[in-house]
Amino acid sequence: MSIRPVKRLVKAKPTLEGAGVHLRRAFGFGNTSDFDPFLLLDDFRNDVPEDYLAGFPWYPHRGIETITYVLAQLPALSPVSSPRFIGHNPEWPIRTVKSRRSE
Repeated sequence: MSIRPVKRLVKAKPTLEGAGVHLRRAFGFGNTSDFDPFLLLDDFRNDVPEDYLAGFPWYPHRGIETITYVLAQLPALSPVSSPRFIGHNPEWPIRTVKSRRSE
């Protein structure tokens, strides 16, 4: 395995997604060749559950494999608890990887 050097640091930008979900986007929907094979990196870190209540509407990226890497315990209302956020309260351990295919 080869280790690539860091080319640059990227600061995530505040973004509204879906029906108004607050997140910070480090990269995505632009030139992502430096991040291959990744297309998008969002940070959902937020201590205000109300920011997630609207959830995400139907999404156009059906069939794309997604991997969610949880770095720490999530708030009770979590957008990654379900692909369509239905308000579940999962017990996610630290450093959990979740893979799913969008249907």
